[in-house]
Amino acid sequence: MALAMMGGFLPLVAAESKVIVSRHAVGEPTVLERGPHHAEVEHITLDTAADGSTRQTTHRYVHLEVGMNRQLPDGTWQPVETGLALEPGRAVAQGTQHQVVFAANLRTPGSITLTLPDGRRMRSHPYGLAYTDAASGKSVLIAEVRDSVGVVDGDQVLYPDALDGLDADFRFTTTKSLFEQDVILREAPPSPKSYGLDPATTQLEVWTEFLEAPEPVREELRAGNAARLATKDESLDFGSMRMTSGRAFRLAEADETLSVVVKEWIVLADGRRFLVEAVPVSAMTGVMEALPPKAGGARLSAPKASRMQALLATPQRQYRPGGSPANLRRLDRSRDTAWVERWSRSGVVLDYQLLNGTLNNAVFASGQTYLVTGAVTCSGTTRFEANAVIKFAEGGTSSLSAGTSVVWQGEPYRPIHFTAKDDDSVGEVIAGSTGAPGTSPYAGTALGLTGPPAGALTVSHLRIAHAEVGLSAGNFNGSTLTVRHVQFVQCGAGLTLANGLPSTPTYKVQNALMTGVAVPFLNGNFAQVQVDNLTVNGATTFNQTPFTEHFSLILQNSLLVAVANIGAPYSGSGVHTVTSAAGVFATAGGGAHYLAPGSPYRNAAVAVVDSDLRTDLRAMTTVVPLPLTGSLTTPTALTRTVPRDQDIVDIGYHYPALDYWTAGLTVSAALTLSQGVALGWSGTQAVTLQAGGQLHSVGTPAAPNVFVRCAGVHERPGSGDPGHGSAFETISTLGAGAPEPVITARFTRWVADGGDYHLRIDRRTTASGKRPAASISLRDCMVRGGAFQVSAEDNPGPTLDLQNNLWFQTTHFSSGAVALSAFQQTWRRSGITWSGLASATVRNCIFDNTSLSVSGTVVNSHNGYAPAAAPKLPGSAGSDVPVASVTYATGAFGDAYLGGSSFLNVGNQTAAAAGLGQYTVQTAANTRDTSWVDLGYHSVGVSTITGPVLDTDGDGWADYLEDLNGNGVQDTGELLTLSANGLNAPGSLQLFTPTQP
Repeated sequence: MALAMMGGFLPLVAAESKVIVSRHAVGEPTVLERGPHHAEVEHITLDTAADGSTRQTTHRYVHLEVGMNRQLPDGTWQPVETGLALEPGRAVAQGTQHQVVFAANLRTPGSITLTLPDGRRMRSHPYGLAYTDAASGKSVLIAEVRDSVGVVDGDQVLYPDALDGLDADFRFTTTKSLFEQDVILREAPPSPKSYGLDPATTQLEVWTEFLEAPEPVREELRAGNAARLATKDESLDFGSMRMTSGRAFRLAEADETLSVVVKEWIVLADGRRFLVEAVPVSAMTGVMEALPPKAGGARLSAPKASRMQALLATPQRQYRPGGSPANLRRLDRSRDTAWVERWSRSGVVLDYQLLNGTLNNAVFASGQTYLVTGAVTCSGTTRFEANAVIKFAEGGTSSLSAGTSVVWQGEPYRPIHFTAKDDDSVGEVIAGSTGAPGTSPYAGTALGLTGPPAGALTVSHLRIAHAEVGLSAGNFNGSTLTVRHVQFVQCGAGLTLANGLPSTPTYKVQNALMTGVAVPFLNGNFAQVQVDNLTVNGATTFNQTPFTEHFSLILQNSLLVAVANIGAPYSGSGVHTVTSAAGVFATAGGGAHYLAPGSPYRNAAVAVVDSDLRTDLRAMTTVVPLPLTGSLTTPTALTRTVPRDQDIVDIGYHYPALDYWTAGLTVSAALTLSQGVALGWSGTQAVTLQAGGQLHSVGTPAAPNVFVRCAGVHERPGSGDPGHGSAFETISTLGAGAPEPVITARFTRWVADGGDYHLRIDRRTTASGKRPAASISLRDCMVRGGAFQVSAEDNPGPTLDLQNNLWFQTTHFSSGAVALSAFQQTWRRSGITWSGLASATVRNCIFDNTSLSVSGTVVNSHNGYAPAAAPKLPGSAGSDVPVASVTYATGAFGDAYLGGSSFLNVGNQTAAAAGLGQYTVQTAANTRDTSWVDLGYHSVGVSTITGPVLDTDGDGWADYLEDLNGNGVQDTGELLTLSANGLNAPGSLQLFTPTQP
């Protein structure tokens, strides 16, 4: 299931940005499209500004819930209906995709009948509990299911005191997304020693017999360990439903997992089929001892030589006709006090789940917003793209899990967000959002990961907020999970990491921030965790686990602030504990965990062993950015002011670097940014260019300037930050001689949320008495997410000059008296609307999965289109190149190099004439576009000999600066040539300028 596109792009509003003080729904949400597990939702809000003006905004998001809809005979989808209906002798759930029939008496053969969404049946009954010793192979049935008549409570059927020889209950749950069987132990089973078995190598098993079932596709999740497990751990795929690992947990503490319950599908020689679920007795010892002991001692029988013999020895269940049939009834909590008391007792639960379908090959797309309700499981390859926003319904029951194959694409300034439905600071506004998340958890487990069979997974640049458990991971045996550059905010627990091999460092946590997290590390078992550069601010118990002999936590270069209890011990070095946060941190916007000026934790770390982490930290910082507020009326140059951590490493969490941040700045003079400066912004109108205002942003290929919404860096929204707005706007009041704003940008990276504007110029003289900027020029820039809008009503309008830029999932809107020139652009998964422009010329561009809505005349030729059947620009002069798809490669300066040859040497002029003779679309070193120009965005050529940027003569001046058009000779306007230009060279030109890389 591909979730990447939603059939539309960012709604554009041609109105002046205002500070929003209230937001109200307009009408009811509309479902645009449904599928088995999703619905695309659109709704409209009326936003009111402080001056009383209003604006309607359209929001779109994807609502995800497994089993959400049922398909009718005519092929349409409708919402499912949940609930259990009582019928004579049974209870029936038939309004969901899967249907279940529960017999009144659990001991009835085939007491549970499950009809899969594809129509196939599974008839089963739980048989009993057993012990199997992995060392000897011996097995014994210790308790068998007996007569038990159930009651219905909501979406559950409860069978009390259902085992002969042990006090235990069975609980079955059916929802939209799953069918679940729980065995609840109310007293401790007898010790394996009673049967002559070794507790250290014995496992407790639940046997369930299947009288009818499709043969599952079996995938081994991890190999059995002869020292601990005699059972394989298998994923069982029955087609339209799938069974994965269960778990053992304390009743009423469902998130305190004691152990994974592994499972194996066994077919006996006589054709009978059993599901065997197993958990090591050693993992349950402390918890079992807390349960009441078996009254009267154990009922003993001799173990069989093997589990297979023990299963073969079980008699087949027989119907026992006669007497009045039992009926189920509904639980009345006001009258059935004995029942309510029983279900409130302590106990230990062993469960399995059949999941009603999964999101197969799901893509959580950059700039898109998803609402998760219920337990959503992803199968196949799950892709998380940078700047995707995943929100959860309130209540703590929603979760998102993925296993086997995960592609994680978070990146600096573009994290992947997991947050509350009511959090409007990122992503689209969800229908019914309050805009203010409460203190109760929204997600149960925001992100659950099940380890791959082999290899490694790195999850980086992730923010999780308002969850009961932030990230849970298990089954990473033989592989490594690295969690790097992550923020946990307002969560019950941060990380639950379990079920690695005891001596293997399976999990790494690197550069993490946990604020408002009650338990940063919860209930790890059979795992070793290496933690580097962690900052914790405020926690009840730092490390909570009953399995200290099986769980190891090693800390390095970390800062623990206001932690009430450490809990289970940890080891390590470079760890600092502070009782209060007072004086420890500095704050900028929503970033409250920079180190304070003069901090003793700066340059205080022991050696960082992980080379990848050390490389990343060199571009990050613990130093607070400078604020920009008020009005700028004199020419001002901004360069890097915040040091990146390139010396001795600082203690604790590092942010992606910001040099400055602003929530409102007016500019009426020249504002120049250079040397890779990073400007963070928040609010609805960050930088306003007034009459005489100029923006000049010139970075370098290796150190581009960055404009980014602070939500891509900080852990919380800034004070009063509503979540959506404009990075740059222009206002030029009409008047004699009033200079209109000018914007130029080169080697600049523009990063924004899906609902934000990078640049917004939309002024109409007849409506507002304002005029737009005189000119806007972008060259060698990357624009990711958000919208870019330049519109004008009256001539002369602005010029919009676009040369060699990359646009990724960005909406580009231009209309009216705008003179557009676009050469060498690559638009990927974007949306373009050009309406009635004064003039427009578009050549040598790539339109990759980009929608086009164009009216008026656009002079165009030599453009590439994918897919080949996609709409083209009207009136093309020819030489266009349609292709089925575009492949990209990652190189020194990003992920937009061309991985194929279709667009090479097919432009309308030479590379030198295009000014790209020192640029390339290929990743190999020492390559240049020296022939007919290639289509699309180009990166500056690199060399493995003299550095990242080609410098043929080795004089410290990059070739692209010396030879502007790349033709190899000194032309008019080029001050340097491709020969040594050192200060001692005869006739050399001495330049002292910050543009030298």
